[in-house]
Amino acid sequence: MSIVYRYFLRAKRFYRVHCRARSKLNRILKIICIIIIALVIMNLINVTLFSTILYMQENSDEPDYDHDTRPYYKQIENKKRFDSSGNYLIVTNFLTYHSNSTVRTDLLSLNLHCNIDQLDMLVLYAKLWSGPISIAVYVKGTKASDHIDYASMWFRCNRKLFKHLSVHLVISATAYERSLSGQQHSRDVKYAVNCAHIRYVNHTSEMDTTPYPTNLLRNVARQGFNVPYMLNLDIDIIPSPDLFHDLILFLTNTPADNQEYLNRTVYVIPVFEIHSAFLEKQPLPQNKRELLLLWNDKQIQPYQTNICPQCQQSTNYAAWKEAVHNDQVVPLFKPHYSAPWEPIYIGPIGVPQYDQRFKQHAHARISQCCETYLAGYDYAVLNNVFLYRKGFLDKSKVQSTELIDDETSKLLYEQFKEDTRLRYSDTSRKFVRRNISYEIQADDGTEYAIQTSPSLSVKNRIQNYLGFPKSVQGEQYDNEHYWHVNHLLAAVVFIEDAINYRTINHKVTRKYLLVYRWFSSKPIRLLHRVALFVNLLLAFIEKPSSFSYTSDVRYQPHRYEFSRGFIMFIEILTLGLFSLYIATKISFVGIKHARRKFWIVAFFLTLIYSICEWFAFVALVSQVHQGIRLRRIFRPIFMIESSQLIKKALKSVQKDSLTIIACIVMALTHILFFAVLAMFLFPRSDASIINSQLRRRSATRAAYEILTTRMTYDGRPETKEYVPISIIRTVINTATMKYWHRTKINEKLATAARHKPMLTFDEYSDVMKILDLNPSLSTDLQMDSLGSDWRSRLKSIGRSMLFDRIGTIMALISVILVTVEVNIRHFHVNPEDTFTKSLPVGLTNLGFMIYFCFEFAFKIWAFGYKKYVQSTINIFETIVACTCLNIRIVVGTVVDEFRNGGAFFGVLLIFYYFYAMIGMEIFNGSIDQLYAKYNSTNITVCGSYEQLEYWPNNFNDFY
Repeated sequence: MSIVYRYFLRAKRFYRVHCRARSKLNRILKIICIIIIALVIMNLINVTLFSTILYMQENSDEPDYDHDTRPYYKQIENKKRFDSSGNYLIVTNFLTYHSNSTVRTDLLSLNLHCNIDQLDMLVLYAKLWSGPISIAVYVKGTKASDHIDYASMWFRCNRKLFKHLSVHLVISATAYERSLSGQQHSRDVKYAVNCAHIRYVNHTSEMDTTPYPTNLLRNVARQGFNVPYMLNLDIDIIPSPDLFHDLILFLTNTPADNQEYLNRTVYVIPVFEIHSAFLEKQPLPQNKRELLLLWNDKQIQPYQTNICPQCQQSTNYAAWKEAVHNDQVVPLFKPHYSAPWEPIYIGPIGVPQYDQRFKQHAHARISQCCETYLAGYDYAVLNNVFLYRKGFLDKSKVQSTELIDDETSKLLYEQFKEDTRLRYSDTSRKFVRRNISYEIQADDGTEYAIQTSPSLSVKNRIQNYLGFPKSVQGEQYDNEHYWHVNHLLAAVVFIEDAINYRTINHKVTRKYLLVYRWFSSKPIRLLHRVALFVNLLLAFIEKPSSFSYTSDVRYQPHRYEFSRGFIMFIEILTLGLFSLYIATKISFVGIKHARRKFWIVAFFLTLIYSICEWFAFVALVSQVHQGIRLRRIFRPIFMIESSQLIKKALKSVQKDSLTIIACIVMALTHILFFAVLAMFLFPRSDASIINSQLRRRSATRAAYEILTTRMTYDGRPETKEYVPISIIRTVINTATMKYWHRTKINEKLATAARHKPMLTFDEYSDVMKILDLNPSLSTDLQMDSLGSDWRSRLKSIGRSMLFDRIGTIMALISVILVTVEVNIRHFHVNPEDTFTKSLPVGLTNLGFMIYFCFEFAFKIWAFGYKKYVQSTINIFETIVACTCLNIRIVVGTVVDEFRNGGAFFGVLLIFYYFYAMIGMEIFNGSIDQLYAKYNSTNITVCGSYEQLEYWPNNFNDFY
């Protein structure tokens, strides 16, 4: 206090010395003091008033007003009307609120629909939307009167939030009959309403199972305001800040000469999903720049990305993202409409209403979008405006407890399409097939479209399992053109030719293409292979039969002889199948082209000769098993013509014939064998591979060229330099190919469709290069991201090459130790010494066996079961490890030899077959004569056939 008093005396002395003598300065100081004292008094008054108000508000038991509900029920009775089905009662303009506004309210309205328990969400719309709001509220249950009371009180308490609001009711007929009928005659009931304590209590009864009428609610909400344009939203789709002002500015700045265009166009607003965790920390994005930053940070994603990207594909979010970043709202592009696109748009009041037959069915919103397109409206995507939804949609969390049966939805949709075709019979626009996704609707009326595969009937499942070709499902359409079914069929056949490395030199008329697809199908090819196998197998059962316990002529083995009629019947049956095969093939390629194919001509001539010889031997019954049967020698020609690999291998032999002859002359027999084996395993020329790729490229190019030709609706053919992705997807899904290739192609097409709906030939060729990939090899290229925890680190060890090398080293050591153990067990006579010396090695091998079991179990855990079993080598190693665990290196080498040398072994089999059959025809019985002469003379020459006892090596039978 002494210090304060000291400064007070100094200030008083300063005032007396300097201020009293100066009147102006003295007056200024007095004015400042008065102002400070006035401010202090005003602050004290404000504090007192606000404290009193807060104290009074703390007494929450005091009601805000008395609420009388009877007038509301009278209004329901006066305005009620039933919908066309009689299941719902409609009350328009149940409540209306209007106030003076500084913005235009006669141009654009926001239309919403919701359940009674979602009214609280309307507060956010009141803050974000300055224009008129029309909302249709659904009421059901045996205690619907409680819902009406709650709604009237809630709107009364929050009426100051809304500048222009129109509330409509849609009541289930069950709720009206059991709860609302006669309420207007009840006694005057007043509620003491406390707005702070208003809470919704669910009185919905399970006895009222009337479904949520989505489209009826949307149509009722459209009746709120008589404005030229409207925006229809579900209650969970929220407008961006200043969206109303941006749209008003866009609609009012449209030139007068473009008004007709404006009235025939609906403007699509992109919808985004915002991560829930982000909204808890940060405010909503105010403009497109802020939205793109969140998009890049993966806090925002396009609507329905996780459950049905096809449903928003035509919005083309990628193009919207790359558009010029300015604040002007302008149309970016006009996408072609095709189902299942279900955009949210602002449109003129004249757009078709929603079909009220769709309630909680699928197709509720899609049906209206399709009809809008058929009615002549075009779609245009707007820039710099957007809508959003809180939280990412997850397919597993979408509610569908009240979803009406999907079969019912399909029937309704088919009926809807028929009705719209009659209603818009004069339009040139067509429906585009919808076969990818469907919608479901949650309990709150919110629609979700979930991408699924179309359901397959039992017939289709059997057809797919057996490999029968899929039929082309009619013509395909876009906005301006259609593709004839014959063109689609030809494109499908060309794609299948590319997949199977077949030539495209065949006829392309519809009749031939249909037969050609069946001819090239999996069951027919399997039947042809069985016929080839049986035809070649006849050499074992024909006379002389190979069914004997030995071929040694010294023992005169008994041979089991099959029935002559049975053998001849089987042979003519296979020859008949070959006749159908070659006749069909020649009809496809044409006689002129078939003459140029050496193996087709050889097949045909061999078949004709075999049939003639068969009939000749049947006519000469006594000579059936006598004489030279040349048709048996030529049987491998049937297999050569049917195998592309063998023909390529023989062509390689033909090209390298001089080299082979030189090797025969210069090298010994065993060197020759390994040299020929090396030439087949590592051919010098890649011409065969180039020819296969050339045929595939030609077939894919032919498919693209035929798809560039489409028909206009006046019947004229038209050729474009591009093909819609939807048409290519239809061809790919119809063509017979491996599931892995179809999936990868569809994924790449879906990625391309996000940027543009058409493909040029270069882009198409890039997609079709997937056919060159080997699924068993490509799966190894799929990389999974692993975390930093200890489980992920262990998995990385199991997937590493180092772990494989350690396993290989262990296998080598195991082979050595097994060899040592076998040597000890078999070359030690003393059993005690054998046990003593082999025990450590045996225990060590047991340890290796346990390690091998741990190795493949650890790999299964590291890769995951599905990825592990996708590799044939992994499965084979597991089987080997479970059986003998210590020979996988040897077995793996043998498997690689057979896998890489298929063509070589095929050619080797053919040469062996030729060699055996010619030997049988020429030298059959020769060894018997030699053996008889040897027995009669009993003279043996050293090193001769007789002295070496090569008697089992003869040509008496095929084996």
